Amino acid sequence: MQQKTPCEIFIGNVCNNYGMNTAIDKTPIQGDCYLSPLGFEGDQCASTKVHGGVERALHHYPREHYQTLASIYPKSPAFLQGLGMGENLSTIGMIEENVYIGDRYQLDEAIIEVSQPRSACFKLNTRWQVSDLSTVIQQRNLCGWLYRVIKPGQVRAGSELTFLSRPDSAMSISQVCGIFFHDPLNFQRLEKLATLQGLSVGWQNKSIERLESGVVESWQMRLFGK
Repeated sequence: MQQKTPCEIFIGNVCNNYGMNTAIDKTPIQGDCYLSPLGFEGDQCASTKVHGGVERALHHYPREHYQTLASIYPKSPAFLQGLGMGENLSTIGMIEENVYIGDRYQLDEAIIEVSQPRSACFKLNTRWQVSDLSTVIQQRNLCGWLYRVIKPGQVRAGSELTFLSRPDSAMSISQVCGIFFHDPLNFQRLEKLATLQGLSVGWQNKSIERLESGVVESWQMRLFGK
């Protein structure tokens, strides 16, 4: 029997919120929405340099992470609302430990494939008014993940994600984050990332750069905006 997971679907437009141009706040789709290789029709991102594109067409963030963040930041009750990480897809039961790079899912007419973890950035700090949110998300692997679109198609509100397949020797999102963020110069493990089936070209290339240079790139700008 195929594993099916109920899924909420969100899209949003770029606007000036929280003192920045962002599409981090999204709303549920109404009816049907077309999913192209670049994402849902009508969905936008403010910076195409670091968001969007064929390897980052959709962002999936687990609903249960909001409860975790609310417990970490008890003075920030807004986390209990459960939306605001820029996610296109939200579920309960799919988390970084049981979702793997290269996993394929049917979403109505479309087929999508997990391509990489989502890298937390300083805009999350700004949106939630929590100065260290990006680092806590990275440290605790509460990152969510991104998809590429294998087969475009119409998707309806109230859809289910149906698990289709997983590559041999696949690594979970949590395992990939464990190497990339927490053991970033372990050459033996970086070599696995550099050739991992289904991992985005950007993450493969970054792994190769570390292998060649022996240096971890700076995360200062991404995490703190400075």
